[in-house]
Amino acid sequence: MMHVKLLCIYSNGRLMIKYWIDDITERLATLALWLFIAGVICCILFFMLMATGTDLGFFAILFFLSFTLAFLISILNMILRIFTSKSFSKSFFISLVVLLLSAIPTLMLGGIFFLGVPARQAREKANSGTYNLRILGESFKEYTKKHDGYLPEANSWCDQLLADKGLSLAVENFHHPKAKELGLDGKCHFTFNENLSGRKLSEISDNVVLLFEADGDWNFSGGSKLLNTRYNKDGYITVMFVSQKTADYWYDKEALRKFKNEGFGRASMYYEQPCWKP
Repeated sequence: MMHVKLLCIYSNGRLMIKYWIDDITERLATLALWLFIAGVICCILFFMLMATGTDLGFFAILFFLSFTLAFLISILNMILRIFTSKSFSKSFFISLVVLLLSAIPTLMLGGIFFLGVPARQAREKANSGTYNLRILGESFKEYTKKHDGYLPEANSWCDQLLADKGLSLAVENFHHPKAKELGLDGKCHFTFNENLSGRKLSEISDNVVLLFEADGDWNFSGGSKLLNTRYNKDGYITVMFVSQKTADYWYDKEALRKFKNEGFGRASMYYEQPCWKP
C-alpha cells in the first residue's frame, strides 16, 4: 500500500514538474517574441530619426538589448525543451524562429558596440578636432553646474575651465590632434562665442553657437568674423551649439549644412545661417 502511494506521489510530482516547465517555456517563448518585436520597432524608429539630429543612443541601446535578450531567452527555452521533453511544442518552434531572426542583428550590433565604436572613437581622438570639441562642450556644461548656471567670461574662458579642478581637462583638449599637419600655429584651436560671455546657460536658446573650430590665441573668442581663421581643405569646420549638438559650416555656402527627416530613413539636405546671439 505504501509503495502504491509513493508511486502516485512520484507520478503526480513528475506531472506537476512537466506542467510547470511547459508553462515556463510558453512564457519564455512569448517574452522572446515580444522582445524581438520591440527590437524591430526600435530599429524602424532608429532609421526614421537618423537624419533629424535626435540623440539616438537610447534607441540604439534598446535596439541591441531587445534583440540580444530575445536571442538568449530563445536559446534557454530551447535547451529546456530539449532536456525535459521528448516532443517539441509550439513554444520550441517559436523560440527557434526568434533565435534565427535575432541572431544576425545581435551579432552585428555586438560587433559594432564592442569593436566598431571604440575603434571609431580612437580614430576620432587621433585625427579629428571633434573629439576635443565635445570634451570642451561637456566641460562648459559641468562648469555652469558649479557656478550658478553661468558660463565663463569670453576673455578668460580657457583659464577658467582649466582652473576648475572638477573638470577632466588638459591643455591638449584645446588643440587639434593634428595641428602641425594642418598648419595650425595658434595656442587655441577653438573659439568661444563672445556673445555668451558670462551669460546664464538656461537663458540661451539651444541653437545658438557655443564653440567652433578655429586657430587663434589662448582664450580665443569672437563671432562670425572668425569662422574663416582656420581653413580646412575639406571645405568645412565643425560648430557646436549650446545643445551640445554639432554641425558642419561650409565655406562655399557660408552656412551650416543640416538635414531634415523625410521619414523612413530618408532625409533632405538644406543650409542655415548660424545663430550667434541668445
